[in-house]
Amino acid sequence: MTIQVTKIGNIDNGIDGSEEYLLLTDSEDTLTENQAWEYLHPLVYRDTDTPGAYFCHYVKTMQKTDNSVVCIVYHQYNV
Repeated sequence: MTIQVTKIGNIDNGIDGSEEYLLLTDSEDTLTENQAWEYLHPLVYRDTDTPGAYFCHYVKTMQKTDNSVVCIVYHQYNV
């Protein structure tokens, strides 16, 4: 599996963090939502218990084509 990640855009939600939109594509094989999540989640996951600190727990996936998935990474702050 060779996954290419392309940044589509970003929405800044101020103190509530941001939403980062990514397109994951596998040019050699099919790519399911579950495979995309399993690839991306460990790369972006961050945890904190410090007030005001950054964390990332949630990645949403949406199938685009047989070999591409749109992902939304939710970047947040512990407020």
